[in-house]
Amino acid sequence: MKIMKKVIVITITLLMLMSGVFGMINVGTGSENSAGISSAPGSNVPLLTSHAPIRINSNADFANQASSEGWKGSGTEGDPYIIENYDINGTGYGYCLYIGNTTAYFVVRNCSLHDVWGNWGIYLANSGLYLYNVTGGILDKNTVANNYFGIFLYSSNSNTITNNNASNNGYGIWLFFSSNNTIANNNASSNTAYGIYLDSSSSNTITNNTASSNNDDGIDLLISSNNRITNNTMVDDGIFIWGYSLEHWNTQSIDTSNTVNGKPVYYWKNQIGGTVPAGAGEVILANCTNIIVENQNVSDGSVGIELGFSTSCTIQNNTASSNNEVGISLESSTNNTITNNTASSNNEDGIRLSSSSNNTITNNSASSNDGNGIYLDSSNNSIITKNTASSNNGNGIYLDSSNNSIIAKNSASSNNGNGIALSSSSSNTIYHNNFINNIKQAYDNTGTNYWNTEYPTGGNYWSNYNEIDNNHGPYQNISGPDGIGDTPYQNILGGSGAQDKYPLMAPATTETCTIIGTVRGTDGHPVAGATVTLDSGEAATTDENGYFKIQAHAGYHNLTISKDGYNTETISTSLNSEEVNEVQIPPLAASHENNALSWLWILLILIVLAAIGVAVAKRKKPEEMPTESEEANESPEEKEKTAMEEEAEGSEEMIGESE
Repeated sequence: MKIMKKVIVITITLLMLMSGVFGMINVGTGSENSAGISSAPGSNVPLLTSHAPIRINSNADFANQASSEGWKGSGTEGDPYIIENYDINGTGYGYCLYIGNTTAYFVVRNCSLHDVWGNWGIYLANSGLYLYNVTGGILDKNTVANNYFGIFLYSSNSNTITNNNASNNGYGIWLFFSSNNTIANNNASSNTAYGIYLDSSSSNTITNNTASSNNDDGIDLLISSNNRITNNTMVDDGIFIWGYSLEHWNTQSIDTSNTVNGKPVYYWKNQIGGTVPAGAGEVILANCTNIIVENQNVSDGSVGIELGFSTSCTIQNNTASSNNEVGISLESSTNNTITNNTASSNNEDGIRLSSSSNNTITNNSASSNDGNGIYLDSSNNSIITKNTASSNNGNGIYLDSSNNSIIAKNSASSNNGNGIALSSSSSNTIYHNNFINNIKQAYDNTGTNYWNTEYPTGGNYWSNYNEIDNNHGPYQNISGPDGIGDTPYQNILGGSGAQDKYPLMAPATTETCTIIGTVRGTDGHPVAGATVTLDSGEAATTDENGYFKIQAHAGYHNLTISKDGYNTETISTSLNSEEVNEVQIPPLAASHENNALSWLWILLILIVLAAIGVAVAKRKKPEEMPTESEEANESPEEKEKTAMEEEAEGSEEMIGESE
């Protein structure tokens, strides 16, 4: 295709050069038209006259040159100046025909304007036909080729550009700060950049043009509003919109009479709800909510699917590949889901988000793009999971000035840049991704991102990590392997000291598996209503039989079982990618069982203390007391002696107590 384009360019150039030579020859057998220009024998097409580049930069300048050149007209609306039938080579000039700073009316027609390269300036601009600060001009049936800009309007309004061939330039037709112009029935194809390009230009009409096989876009609307786009044919390119304001998106008029590769362009604006009809050539959503775009093949255009200022839309099961720019593009759009799409082999990025936050990108294939597989620019709080981003010319996944996102379970392999790159981005969590054979595995220039989760979920798999796994535990200091390397992965570029503390020894699987188990109490009875939670967030509640089932990804997990009235249990388990993993749950002890046990211990201690007291008391025998008969037989002297002894004994006890 590229070789064929070069052949076409060379052929057109040779024809132009030949036409310049023939324009100098007087063909006597031809006829003359009203302007006195000879046409070829048997043809109504006039031969062209070679002319040096023409520069007109005021009303007086226009009048003088019209007089000296013999141009028809007086410069009024009813009698415009007519410049026609010239072949102009602009090599070394920066323009072929420049008309600027004039209020005169004029027509430029049937001219060949070509080969302008190498000079740039406000009055040059490397343009075949350049209008600056003019109104009311008509450009008709001209051929402009091999210029940087074929036809260039700068600060020029209410002009008409019709029936021109603006092909094989850098830009075919470019409007810059120019409004209320009509661009109709032109061929703006096979340009190295854009067919028709509007930059900061509004309220123009673009209709019935062919803008095909341009390397970037057929029609590009950049920071422009209120333009009417109808009945244009685009093959191998399409329409691209970009702007930082809502009006740049939802004020255009673009109907389904425009086609990309023979299929209609669906441009929806300000719409809530609905599904885009099948068979679209391109889809553009502007300020839309809850729209579904599914099962479309929007390939070989400029951008397959484009969202601007749109919310809560679903983009699923589409193929958006081999586009000149991006497969799927979001600008200033939030809370959208992009899932199960193929966005590969695009000339720039597979999936691109700009100033778009809280979006989910999952299960997509974004590979073999000339740019990045998935690219986020100033887009926060995204979830990027289970995507394949491989063999891209840039990075697999690239975040620039984008924060607080989760990047998990993706495959990033064989990219010419980094597997995953984070530039000026913070507080992103990156785990369970597979980094395999990228030119540079990863990049992080802030060091404020998290390249792993907590143990035992761990970090990522790195194909160039060659350390050992002899230990386990949060500090990797307990004997026995756990599938996690004993030392961190530190080969993350960017100079910020970023590292993966828990590198995986084998590729992380993105497959889900089923976990089942039964929770019972220490009495053997099932525990209903218990919550079983994985460290990755998945959870289930046990039924009346104590049974639970959870869908989760394979790998090492902490499993927590909890219920009011029971002690909380946490176990570690390894889940493989088999269909079902049955986990053995230890019996849950009821909280009151522990209380009863505590009271039992207290009672036992009291019994032991009492027994000790009895034993001590037995070791000390009490003195025997006299019986009543013995006390009655005592003589008065003995009774008096006994009383005196008791009194003395009592006195000693009192003295002892006082001491």
